[in-house]
Amino acid sequence: MPPIATPLPLTYRAQPGRFDELVDGDGVPRERWQRLIGLYLSLGQSDLERRRDQADRLLTAEGASHVVHEDGESTPRAWRLDPIPYVIDAADFVLLSRGLAQRARLLNAVLADLYGPRRLLSEGIVPAELVLGYPGYVRVAWGVQPVGGRHLAVYGADIVRDDQGRFLVLRDHTDAPSGAGYALLHRAVLSRLFPDQYRQLRIARLDGFFRQLRDALGALAPDDRRSPRTVVLTPGVRHPHYVEHSYLATQLGYHLVEGADLTVRGGRVWLRSLGGLEAVDVMLRRVDDIDADPLEVSPRGEGGVPGLVQAWREGQVGLANGVGSGTASHLGLAPYLAGACEALLGEPLLLGSIATSWCGDPTVERAVLGDLAGWVLHDTSPVNPRRSAFGRRLTASEAEAWRTAIAAEPLRYVAQHEARLATTPQLRAGAITPGVSAVRMLAVAGPGDDWTVLPGGLARVVQPDTPIVNQVRGLAKDVWVLEETGRRRESTGRRPRALPQVDLRASLPTRTAEALFWIGRNAERAEGAARYART
Repeated sequence: MPPIATPLPLTYRAQPGRFDELVDGDGVPRERWQRLIGLYLSLGQSDLERRRDQADRLLTAEGASHVVHEDGESTPRAWRLDPIPYVIDAADFVLLSRGLAQRARLLNAVLADLYGPRRLLSEGIVPAELVLGYPGYVRVAWGVQPVGGRHLAVYGADIVRDDQGRFLVLRDHTDAPSGAGYALLHRAVLSRLFPDQYRQLRIARLDGFFRQLRDALGALAPDDRRSPRTVVLTPGVRHPHYVEHSYLATQLGYHLVEGADLTVRGGRVWLRSLGGLEAVDVMLRRVDDIDADPLEVSPRGEGGVPGLVQAWREGQVGLANGVGSGTASHLGLAPYLAGACEALLGEPLLLGSIATSWCGDPTVERAVLGDLAGWVLHDTSPVNPRRSAFGRRLTASEAEAWRTAIAAEPLRYVAQHEARLATTPQLRAGAITPGVSAVRMLAVAGPGDDWTVLPGGLARVVQPDTPIVNQVRGLAKDVWVLEETGRRRESTGRRPRALPQVDLRASLPTRTAEALFWIGRNAERAEGAARYART
């Protein structure tokens, strides 16, 4: 299909003064979109809407939803997928991969330092009170040498473009970064809805990343374990991303377990199963630091495992990521990462963050309190934080409440400059319109200092006038990375097949077995009641 060299025959209009992913300043589609938009136009808008509805049905069948916590209440919401993906060309992905891999190496080195010699603090590169005064700094993790020598095995970052088209990090995720399961789920849905388009466009496959994820988890096992057992630890069905946890565990072939399924005895972690206790060697942790171990970290850790930190400290279990790794995602570290990169890695930082300031600096505190407009305000506390807010949108009473809170505990708050972000196409209200998006990208540790970046991810898109500070609101998007023309594919193009380590029928957690038992009993009762009513 020849490239399109004329303005789009759509009502799509890029917003003045913003970089647009789809079209340039003259309304001509950018090169990475030319083949894609041509294929989409051949479908017609009504067909796009029909396929979007089909995507909703497929996601509903998977049980896909997320839980939004607002005003003390938890509300489940349907997971909506935009049929128009977020597109990254091969050249941009190379730049992003280099930047994300370096950033992952840096944050792993930062964690090793903050929980070890603390050179960054003693040399004044990072303010000591920023780290030691942070409630998420896990003091019992100080001095621990993790199995495999890594604090960080999986890294995530929310990426945005500014009005100049530059990629910037909105937020780092190092504690229990989500997104990999959603990326698989979205890819499964869109490749089913657009099989011809998916084949013709040569979209980079995801399976290599998940093979590397399995290898990285295996590398965390203690050296004396020949066939390490890996589980995915989830807080449970009430967690906002439980659907992703279960989908990821299924695709990787690992048990999905909760804290109640595990016990620590004799310094080792064990899985309670129908066949008795089974040793656990590696855990892909989806429980936050503060909830990981109610004995040593925080008594509120209902979803954690008592004694987990001690087993990890003694090298009896590998954790991805290590307890305390959430410290590296502290927003207050962002202004100091460039200096830390020079000090720890001896190289300049390739991928920067959105301009961020920590209110623990008296100069910053005065500037923020003097004029909240133009700032995005964040509470960094890991326990019941205030919801992030855009200063220009605050009412007088809300602004006064923020000023009081910042003045009382300045170490706790961070302010980011409100950036004018790029727009990307979305299907909304029967039309293709521009929206603002953030992309969750992930990297997994490889041999040595290598990191493998997922050639895809999870994007969220909202209306241009809607604030975006996280991955909670808006339409979800699959992320398509276009392969270089002429490059030979190494993948078969299929989804990663689940490779169970054990026979899941024989190795069944007792909690799961009990749930299945009562499902069967209730099904029998329902059938009996239906037969009686029919008679």
